[in-house]
Amino acid sequence: MRVQLAQQAQEILGQSDVVIITERVDDVALLIGQMVQMGLPEVLDRHIPRHWRQRGLSWGWTAVIWLAYIDTEGNKYYIEVKGRADQIDSFEITRTELNFAFNHAAFYKVFLVTNTMDKRRRIRDLGNIFQLANGQDFLSNEKFTAINTSYEIQFKV
Repeated sequence: MRVQLAQQAQEILGQSDVVIITERVDDVALLIGQMVQMGLPEVLDRHIPRHWRQRGLSWGWTAVIWLAYIDTEGNKYYIEVKGRADQIDSFEITRTELNFAFNHAAFYKVFLVTNTMDKRRRIRDLGNIFQLANGQDFLSNEKFTAINTSYEIQFKV
């Protein structure tokens, strides 16, 4: 971008215009970094109690991810935050979550937080993983492998 300098700046720099090159900084990473530096996850965790069955991701981290994601064009994304106490790069998803993900694929993102109980936690933006290319589906695609780990049995009465 070429900018015309004010008279005082022209005298100091000895030229009348300057070229400014800008780089886009990812809004999400910047916002998450600032909230972490402020200690927001820990502050929220001190005031919002965990449910006794809650595993992995805390309410503080859930709020940080949720607050961070409205993009620079004003698009509101649906964010699914999945957490694990270990380092394994996988997560479980319910049928309801999956249906919602496919119905809103263009604006549905998944964040995976691993090592949630450790200061070495890792936050990964998996992106729009449910926005699949033509000819691809849930069981056959280039983005992930779906593994069926459980079944629900409904009794016939």
